[in-house]
Amino acid sequence: MRILFEITHPKHAHLFRNAIFELTQRGNIIAITAREKDVTTCLLDSWNLEYTLLSSGKGRGIIVLGLELLKRDWRLWRFTRNFRPDIIVARVGPSAAHVGFLIKRPVLVFEDTEDGVLQQRITFPFVTRVCTATHYEKDWGKKHIRYQSFDELAYLHPKRFIPDESIPREYGLEPGSYIIARFVSWQAAHDIRKSGIKTDHKLKTLLALEKHARVLVVSESPMPDEFKRFQLPFAPNQFHHLLAFSKLTFGESSTVAVEGAILGIPGVLVNSMNWGAVNRLVKHYKMLYQTQSEEEALRIAMDLLLDPNTPSTWRLRREKLLCQEADLTDWMIEQIEFWGRKSSSIKNN
Repeated sequence: MRILFEITHPKHAHLFRNAIFELTQRGNIIAITAREKDVTTCLLDSWNLEYTLLSSGKGRGIIVLGLELLKRDWRLWRFTRNFRPDIIVARVGPSAAHVGFLIKRPVLVFEDTEDGVLQQRITFPFVTRVCTATHYEKDWGKKHIRYQSFDELAYLHPKRFIPDESIPREYGLEPGSYIIARFVSWQAAHDIRKSGIKTDHKLKTLLALEKHARVLVVSESPMPDEFKRFQLPFAPNQFHHLLAFSKLTFGESSTVAVEGAILGIPGVLVNSMNWGAVNRLVKHYKMLYQTQSEEEALRIAMDLLLDPNTPSTWRLRREKLLCQEADLTDWMIEQIEFWGRKSSSIKNN
């Protein structure tokens, strides 16, 4: 079976990594098309995964992103003429949807962002199945199938990921002694009209947090000089090992907040986005806090840092989560093999 994975963002690389390795071991022929977005290609290189680079995600604005999409559609179509996939798998993936529709191959797309309206409108009419978690708060009709899991459990489930505490120690960090603050660029298509922490509040917040633990800033966009002392260069494939031994996550990134919670790390999320994954962690598991107020966010963070019971409380809540949510990679492989075999049979006939 010939399977094409379309990977256009670092999270997509993590999402599909274990499925790619396992499907390869089962004798399938895998191809990856990538987009040069943040550390996407660095991650693929670190795992020795071969890929074909089709476009760059360095542009900003709707017009630039639209032109990149047209270029990517064309290049992906040309790639599939040679590779001849039985199935295409992507995370949202407008180009994967368009090309799969043109070449009459099944397209499975995974989605966890309710706010990505523009991408959804130009993607979902062309796909075979829209795959989301049960907590996803939209309904896409007959094409929509759901799994009892978080997307992050495809790569952070204990079956898939074992944190290595020697990695933070390489950087002089003792486990549980530091906070990870994550800031985003707000340039993605699903970030339109969304907001996070105001720039003038960021430094004030970091200085307040620093009184209780070392603060490490991880930012999508360049930070002013006064933030440089909070930054720590590290290899992209080491991030989750650092995250797993942090004391708290704080910032604007829903992805990092959810990843931290799944690893048993309390988090304070400061943004205006409405995500089902975040809502489930806030309301059902009580492992995450979300607010649009910088002052309230700092107050919550202080309460968590000063409470000696926080680490043990989050360990228990994580155990509950792992009992109720599945390993997504297993579910993903089952769906890919089902639709791939179906497509292969039709193609051969």
